[in-house]
Amino acid sequence: TKTHWTLSGKNTVNDNGGISGDLSRTLPGNTLILHSDLMQMSVMKDIILMRTSVGVSSSEFILFKEGGTFSQADLNGTWYFEAIDYSTAKPGTTSGHMIIAGGTITGGDITITDNAGTITNNLTGGSFTMYSTTSHGFFKGSVKFGVHTLTINGELDSTKRIMIIRIGDT
Repeated sequence: TKTHWTLSGKNTVNDNGGISGDLSRTLPGNTLILHSDLMQMSVMKDIILMRTSVGVSSSEFILFKEGGTFSQADLNGTWYFEAIDYSTAKPGTTSGHMIIAGGTITGGDITITDNAGTITNNLTGGSFTMYSTTSHGFFKGSVKFGVHTLTINGELDSTKRIMIIRIGDT
């Protein structure tokens, strides 16, 4: 299910793509409004990065325009990733790259750093399947490293250069 957000209230964009304003989503019975600490639009004006914070918690969002047509071949290539976990239980970072050919992960690595230290593993398998090819580039799959298998759900942006993913660990 796709979540749609709307820039709401009085928003302004400066010459460098910085945006000030709020992001809202109408839910059954109420409207959720997020005030942004930082919003930045890409040079191509198709992606907005946003950071919000409430007390000691913070969240980051990536907003992108949808559209176009997609195919399994759009997932092929080398993809670089970096993530930050702000959780108070186990804050840390994850980075690396993966090589996808014909829907199969053929190489790459992952480095995870948290309060327990740093671990680097080679990616040892996994695959991705595109399951929506019109207007949404939705895909699902898995990534294997060490004793872990991560389940992945994601979407390509309309330029097919940015992959947005949600991860589960099995």
